[in-house]
Amino acid sequence: MYSMKPIYTNVDSIEIPDNIYKMKSLHIEDDVSQSSAGSNTTLNPRMQQLEERQLSILKKLSSLEDEVKQMSKHLGHKYGDSAPITKTTSSASTTASIPNKPVSLPDGTLDFVISVSAKNPSFSPMLIGELLKKRGVSVAFPTHGHSSCKDGSLTAEVLKPYGGALNGRLGTSTKAKVFLTFLIKDVPFCPSVMYSPVLQTKIIGDVNIARYLTRFLLSDLYDENNAEVVGAVYGWLDTARQMGNGNSKEKDAALKSLNAHLGRNQGFLCSGRFTLADLAVLSALLGARSNFKSLPKNAKAWFQTMASSFNLKNFDVPPTWVSS
Repeated sequence: MYSMKPIYTNVDSIEIPDNIYKMKSLHIEDDVSQSSAGSNTTLNPRMQQLEERQLSILKKLSSLEDEVKQMSKHLGHKYGDSAPITKTTSSASTTASIPNKPVSLPDGTLDFVISVSAKNPSFSPMLIGELLKKRGVSVAFPTHGHSSCKDGSLTAEVLKPYGGALNGRLGTSTKAKVFLTFLIKDVPFCPSVMYSPVLQTKIIGDVNIARYLTRFLLSDLYDENNAEVVGAVYGWLDTARQMGNGNSKEKDAALKSLNAHLGRNQGFLCSGRFTLADLAVLSALLGARSNFKSLPKNAKAWFQTMASSFNLKNFDVPPTWVSS
């Protein structure tokens, strides 16, 4: 504890107000045999026990410190020096940590229809499709325009992340295993995904779309049997939702939270490997790229790791995000 100079030097000269009640000291007891003289005071037995325990703890800590010094000397380390920090931000080391396991999919063609709008995009299916391609799955991204879109609303800027054109299935592939079909609309309740109208209702929101497609197509990115990882992933899904749908202050707060976490945990967001959490936050960050002219240091390093594993050329990210 730090020491402090006494405020009063002569305790006996302190005038005590008579408008408050007096209380006996908790730390000292009057010596009954000499209380009439008022000369001797002794420590409270409880305080004496605490003092003895403190001295015992200090001795043990000193003994442990001596042991650590001997171990440091034996290992060739100078006691008191900080351990070297090993950075893992290079693309060679981090890309290898992104899972590349074989994918087990149901028989037949899988066609997911993702409804998006200019104001409410969904980029997580694009990222999931890239991961599937890297695992040897044939994936196509047909793009259609809905009748609700006004003339001239489907600009090149809107279409670029989805391939740059309304190509339809015939313009992509007719033999792919997985079709991630984008339907660009100008209606509320976007984005949403539908696989089978008979088996499900619409799943709305990019974060929910990412979770649904991941569980269906890339289940190893979302281990439901590990409660600790699931809890951490859900926390980052909330952050991704805030970054994608919040106001300017909420988006800034989400980015600060991301940067602070990555300052303590370099690499990936959960369990030391790429998970649904990284995918959802990356998609949200791409959707909010017009809100952030630059990224803080830790978030920038994480984004560059992600960029080394995904093709993000169609997203027109700010140059400061990828510059060294």
